[in-house]
Amino acid sequence: MAFEALAIANYFLDKAEECGIGLSPMAIQKLVYFAHGWHLAITDEPLINQRVEAWEFGPVIGDVYREFRNFGRNIIKTRASKWVYGDSFAEDATMETFCVEWSRDSKSKSIVDRVWEVYKGFTAVQLSNLTHTEGSPWSETREKSSGEKHRIINDELIRLWFRAQAGQNAGSGKK
Repeated sequence: MAFEALAIANYFLDKAEECGIGLSPMAIQKLVYFAHGWHLAITDEPLINQRVEAWEFGPVIGDVYREFRNFGRNIIKTRASKWVYGDSFAEDATMETFCVEWSRDSKSKSIVDRVWEVYKGFTAVQLSNLTHTEGSPWSETREKSSGEKHRIINDELIRLWFRAQAGQNAGSGKK
């Protein structure tokens, strides 16, 4: 079962707050991407409902970008939320924060928690650099895009890349 990317972003923001770590829009973008990639590699299923796009400066999930872009390079201070409308439409409207219902899927939670543990010490630039590695899903998609902006990065390409990374790390003794 796939989740809203903004719910995964909020989960990382909560984890960061617990650890006293601030996350910028670029950092949250890359963390959600890594969680999605590792989830694909381990379960063969997407973590998020949204597609990842190959933008000029790296892989981007559009909803996450639009939600947090106003923070620029600064630390994100809010959580992603949405308006929920009742029967009377505007009169019953309430703001609801995106959150993950992990009880449905504890394996996904384990993967996301592991991604947090592995990547929480990286800066936003370091996370971004990891996505720009030669042969990465982003670089492969950009090479084939013929200048097309915001081209979708195929989930199968992401799955195969992260699975290969797992194999390389297993062979080198890294986790």
